[in-house]
Amino acid sequence: MYSFLGKITDTYGTVNYQWLMLYPWVYMDAMYDAYKFSEGTNPPLSFLPFAFGAYFVTIGLMYSPNLIFGISFGPILLPMLSLIPGLAIGLFIRYMLLKYKKYNSSH
Repeated sequence: MYSFLGKITDTYGTVNYQWLMLYPWVYMDAMYDAYKFSEGTNPPLSFLPFAFGAYFVTIGLMYSPNLIFGISFGPILLPMLSLIPGLAIGLFIRYMLLKYKKYNSSH
């Protein structure tokens, strides 16, 4: 609640980091399960963006008490912002692995 009200310094005293570190994995696993069991084909290595997203959100949570560029983003906003590079890196690694597999299978 404090984070969304802009009272970032008050969040650090009330947040239970052990519980918050569990949520990214649960949420991203639920999203991946919904994606995996939806209609259509499941592309190979489709779990990678979800796994890297969860990892980066957890890392963002661990770094949230630190100032970044002189700004304290808090334990809610920084992990949410960390999802973007996590998904991007996961998609990039998936792309490179699939490209490498295709390259090796053709030679």
